[in-house]
Amino acid sequence: EGVSQAEEAKKRPGGLKAVAGAGAAGVVAGAVLSGPVAAVALGGAAVAMTTRSDGLGDAARSVGSGTASAVVAAKDFNDKHQVTTKIANGVQSAAASASAANQKYHVTETIGAAASAGYQNVKKNSSQ
Repeated sequence: EGVSQAEEAKKRPGGLKAVAGAGAAGVVAGAVLSGPVAAVALGGAAVAMTTRSDGLGDAARSVGSGTASAVVAAKDFNDKHQVTTKIANGVQSAAASASAANQKYHVTETIGAAASAGYQNVKKNSSQ
């Protein structure tokens, strides 16, 4: 049955990209609105909507095609400008700098000692 639905989706405006895009848009909307259960439910509902032959189906396919186009455009932009690589390199550099600063200034040791002293002080005062 799933294969015949996919074949039918290919014949509709936007094809499988519209179906996949609608599903992705539904998943994102559900996750933002209510979490993983709603994400799955809205994703499935959006895919089902693309099979309709009325205005709702047209709208779902239109959203799906737009979503698919936006994903392709975002990927192309990233491929051209290496955004994710630059972000990853920045995070890696920041982590290395933070580690070097911690080793030089003993930040975590100082915080740990202060927290321990504070705990001991609270414990001492609460038992009196």
